[in-house]
Amino acid sequence: MVKRLQGQASTAQLLAGSDISEQMLCDASSLINAEQECQVFSNAQRHIADPLWGLELGCKLNQHLSQLGVYGFTLLSAPTLRDALSFSAWGNHLTSTIYFYTLHEDAASARLTLSPKYDHSDCLQLRVDTEMSSVVQTMRVLSVKPIAFDRVQLMHGGVEHRQRYQDFFGCPVDFNQPCNSFTFDKRVLDQALFHGDQDTFDACKLRSQRNIEELECTQHPTSAFVKTLVRRSNDYDLTPNEVASQLNISPRTLRRKLQQEGNSLQGLISHARMSDAIELLINSKRSVEDIALSLSYSDASAFTHAFKRWTGVSPSHYRDNTP
Repeated sequence: MVKRLQGQASTAQLLAGSDISEQMLCDASSLINAEQECQVFSNAQRHIADPLWGLELGCKLNQHLSQLGVYGFTLLSAPTLRDALSFSAWGNHLTSTIYFYTLHEDAASARLTLSPKYDHSDCLQLRVDTEMSSVVQTMRVLSVKPIAFDRVQLMHGGVEHRQRYQDFFGCPVDFNQPCNSFTFDKRVLDQALFHGDQDTFDACKLRSQRNIEELECTQHPTSAFVKTLVRRSNDYDLTPNEVASQLNISPRTLRRKLQQEGNSLQGLISHARMSDAIELLINSKRSVEDIALSLSYSDASAFTHAFKRWTGVSPSHYRDNTP
């Protein structure tokens, strides 16, 4: 990104406050954490001349999926678009994305939702545009036929550039939404992909899972601990003080460590809640009211509101339309 912004901002302006040196940019072995990346994006948001520059950046990032390691090879070998998007929902832990991916299907349409892991309001438009355009680029690389979107939703308020966004995505675009999403014809999910191969895909998925487990233990230990704690305690109301005390650190240190790993306590708890909600809706016959209480919601209405924010549909609609 720093190289692509040359001419709009200096390297020094982009790296200000990030503790990233110019030497690190030339060293392939240098590791940059999520907090540093966020600072660079914030700097870029202030200096870019074109507020929609993220659309261009995202398209360039995923031009060569093979450069993304096992994650890229897994996507390339996916037999269908459903396989590719379902894998991206958990496999993107191997990438630097700051979004949780969720794929929902109903009777006629599919919806890929990108929900933020933590607040990034200081560079919202650049982050959203970069991520959404990278998804578009990935679909272009994978698909035999162009994919037409029915509607795109964006979290930021770029309404003054509505026409440019609609030209880019090729469909109506909504702004100031609670999450980012693509809606398209469900039949596209069964479309065969260019390099699809089931055996290769299965092998790459297994390797990806092992890599994620190794990554969480080594590079994301605090996030891994929080996930385990939530899963074992089944407590969705854990406070920073409670989690920090388990690690013998301060709440401020906990927040800093999770930020460096690209997560937040609330984001991890919300994701666990969402995963558990979907599993209960699909694999049990419990009522929406009962599920709401088991997930520590005050009532079914509060649960329904949160579930719509995650997936765009109500719990009942999700259950009735999931194959």
